[in-house]
Amino acid sequence: MMRLSCLLVAGIFLFLLSFSNSYAESSQQIEELKEMIEQNRKQNEALMQKIEELENNRAADQQKLQELTVERQEEDEKLQGLVTFFDSIDLSFYVDTTYQYVFDKRASDDVQLRPQSRE
Repeated sequence: MMRLSCLLVAGIFLFLLSFSNSYAESSQQIEELKEMIEQNRKQNEALMQKIEELENNRAADQQKLQELTVERQEEDEKLQGLVTFFDSIDLSFYVDTTYQYVFDKRASDDVQLRPQSRE
């Protein structure tokens, strides 16, 4: 019986020793998991800040684009008004020529019904 109780005590001791070793390993693994979780949390925060920054930049870019679009539309309307104005103008021209010959050669070079040039 004594031998059985010694074996029992030795078995319990070995069990506890193996349990303490596995408990030590488990606590080390738990610490490693906690560190990994903390690193993931920090990475998530950094990513969320980057996403927020990108969304803000995108919103600002869209606002600028909308302002430029409105300005461009106003300029296009002004140009369209000018184009319409010039389209409504019809340009035309004609050529008018005359020729005179004096058959009456007198002593003076004055031509009747013609203004005198002053030199």
